[in-house]
Parts: sequence; structure tokens; C-alpha cells
Amino acid sequence: MARTAVRLESQRALSILAAVALVFFVAFSLYWAQAILVPLALAVFFSFILTPLVIWLQRRGVGRVPSVLIVVFTTLLVCAAVGVLVGRQMLQLTNTLPNHEVRIKEKLTAVKEWVSPDEGSRLTEFFKAVSDIFSPPAPATGTPDQPQTVVVASPSWATRAQQFLSPAAEAVGQAAFTFVLLLFMLLKREDLRNRVIRLIGQGRVTTTTKAVDETSQRISRYLFVQFLLNASFGVVVTLGLLVLGVQYALLWGFIGFVMRYVPYIGTWIGVIPPALFAFAVSDGWAKPVLVLVLFLGLEALCNNFFEPMLYGKSLGLSEVAQLVAAAFWAFLSSFSTVGR
Repeated sequence: MARTAVRLESQRALSILAAVALVFFVAFSLYWAQAILVPLALAVFFSFILTPLVIWLQRRGVGRVPSVLIVVFTTLLVCAAVGVLVGRQMLQLTNTLPNHEVRIKEKLTAVKEWVSPDEGSRLTEFFKAVSDIFSPPAPATGTPDQPQTVVVASPSWATRAQQFLSPAAEAVGQAAFTFVLLLFMLLKREDLRNRVIRLIGQGRVTTTTKAVDETSQRISRYLFVQFLLNASFGVVVTLGLLVLGVQYALLWGFIGFVMRYVPYIGTWIGVIPPALFAFAVSDGWAKPVLVLVLFLGLEALCNNFFEPMLYGKSLGLSEVAQLVAAAFWAFLSSFSTVGR
């Protein structure tokens, strides 16, 4: 019995060690091959999104190759235009934000007085201690300050060019690889499907073909509908911020569009930059509150109305089932939080 127990313990230890080694090996392999895996994942993602548009053009009598080229190059033009506009607004934001320094200080002072009006409170002492940690030490009294000359060697133009061109060349290379993969995935869609069926069919070619076609169509519809919903969210946020008079509305709407792909906390992260900017540059408190109401109201509307209706149709699920599932997982998360 003792030998059996020792043998079981050794086998369990070896299994745990093998699992840990496998996890580290997979993580290292993914990190090492990210230059190939990232473009591949992006190409697969965009191919699922753009496939409905290609099929829609083909059903209108446009050939396969022209349909793919029209959809892909139109997508590239739209992404380039949005990228240029968002980049310009981000550059303008970094240049003009220091101009609101006085107003930002007034708002932070007002918040500090509202949170802790008593100068001798523990919270005030805490803030002072934190500021003392990050503030530079004062020079010692009684000794004259000795001027010191610090010589900083500036890097050569070749070093600076290499520091800039290396990440840029890597990003451009990955983007070009993604573009080429996307073109071939859209052009050879049926050929890729047939190769996958040969690998996993195992003699059941008809059943596997139907299953693969139905699964790919549902995933494609789901991702396309999700993209449209997130893009509509960004457009509505941009228009709402323009109506409210918040600067750089396109930048905040783009951030909201991207952050909606992050589950659960994406919108909460996306609302932070525009709310803080409105808080910093506005005179009162109405504009930041309206920005919060706009984001959170749209998020509540999308989560409780549009997503169950649109995602249910794209995936073939019932809207009631999605709402019940969402409520069930919310109940589990709240129950686990209370249990802690």
C-alpha cells in the first residue's frame, strides 16, 4: 500500500510538472511566433467580417475577384481615412491639453476640497505624503548650491533612425502580411473549406460540409453584426459629443468603438478619457455628467435590447435565452463577490 501511494504521488507530481512545462512551452511558442500568428488571427477575423459583403456583391452579378478587390480596397480606404482623422485629433489633443492647465488645477482643487475639506484630516495628510514621495527633494539649507554641468550625449542620426524605423517596418510588414492573407482567404474560401473537411471529415463528407458551412456562416454573421453594432455605437457617441460641444468627438467615438470589443469592462474603460477631458476643460459639472449619461445609456440600450435581438438572429439563439443567460451569469458574479 505504501509503495502504491508513493507511486501515485510521483505520477501526480510528474503530471503536474508536465502540464506546467506544456503551458510554458505553448506560451513561449506563441510569443516567439507572434509575428506570424497575429497577422493570421487578424486575417481570419477580417475575412469572417467581410465575407457577407463579398457574397452580397456576388449575388448581384459581380465576379468573385472583383467583389473581393472592391470590398478589401474599400475597407482599406475607410480604415486609412479614419486612422488619419483620429491621428490628427490625437496630435491636436496632445498639443492643446497643456493650455487648460489652470482650469485643470482649479477642478482638482475643487475636488480635493469636496472630498476632504478639513486641512488636518487623515486623507489630506495621505495626499501630502504621496505628493512628497513624487516631488523632488529640496536642497539642503546652509550650504551654497554648487552649479553642476551635465553633459548629455545625443544619439546619432543612425541610431535614432533605427529606433524609429525598426518598429515601423515591423508594423508595416505585419499589415502587409495580413492584407495578403486576407485576399487569399476571401478568394480561396471554398478551397480552404474543402481542405478542412478532408482533415476532419473521416468519411462523413456531406455531414461535415453542412456543419462547417453552417458554423462559418453563423460566425461570419455574428462578427459582421457585432462590427456594425460597435461601429454604430461609435458613430452615435461621436454625434452625441458633437451636440454636447465636446472637442475631439471623433477620437472619443473611435475609442468607444474599439473598447466595445473588450468584454464587460470595455465601455467603462472607453468612457474614462472623454469624461476626464470634459471634466478638465469645461466650466461646470454638467458636461462630464452628460458624457457619462450618453455612454452608459447607450451601453444599457445595446446590452438589453439590440444585442439580444441582433445576436440572437445571427447565431440562431432565442432573445429570451440570451437575457436569461446574462442574468444568470450576473447573479453568479454578484453571488461570488458577496461570498468573498
